[in-house]
Amino acid sequence: MQTSKQEPKTKKGRAKASKAAPSNPNPDVQESSQAASNSGTAEQQPAPAIQLLDLNKIVSSTYNPRKDFRSEILQELADSIRQVGVLQPICVRPKEGGFEIVYGERRYWAAAMAGLQFIPALVRELTDAEAEDAAITENLQREDVTPREEAAAYKRALESGRHTIESLVGKFGKSEAYIRSRLKLCDLIEALAEQLDREEISVGVATEIAKYDAAVQQEVYEEHFSDGCRLSWKNARIREIARR
Repeated sequence: MQTSKQEPKTKKGRAKASKAAPSNPNPDVQESSQAASNSGTAEQQPAPAIQLLDLNKIVSSTYNPRKDFRSEILQELADSIRQVGVLQPICVRPKEGGFEIVYGERRYWAAAMAGLQFIPALVRELTDAEAEDAAITENLQREDVTPREEAAAYKRALESGRHTIESLVGKFGKSEAYIRSRLKLCDLIEALAEQLDREEISVGVATEIAKYDAAVQQEVYEEHFSDGCRLSWKNARIREIARR
């Protein structure tokens, strides 16, 4: 007598294993780590955890390309921090028993103005070169970076010897002409540079003037942009001034 082999019955509606990765419980860590990991060697390091650090144990960096720390800008950020706190951690590295800022210096000063004792921070072990590259990358990717800060960051990257115009084009997705145009802003005399920071002159006007040497720039400034000047920039003839 033959017996038929029966296949085991499967339960209907058996739950399928989920392939979705668990959601990140702290998106601020992910966003901050992403900005930092764009530096050359950060991809080899695990994402650092956020720590609360005493402001008194943190010092400023000497290589931060962002230098526009005007009081009115810091005050606006400080007011926001009083209401909602520091939403994005700064990045620091250990140094001489304390910590040195890699990026996030505005948030640091604004937090101090807001009366905070501690600030959220990502602590990373970085060499001088790695810290400088991380600062340049993070600041160039911010939407509120000013034209002069952008120019200073490109210049710093080139002077480090670790980058060329071509590598910056590939890294930040800007054209070579754009980067070279921004770099010219580093040649502005201080009076015109300050007007650019205050948005009293446009980037296009500043770039055009920056093509000439400091003496010509000074004369253009005195004739067309200084206090009490009555001449319009539209009437300026830089080439004629340069020939004097």
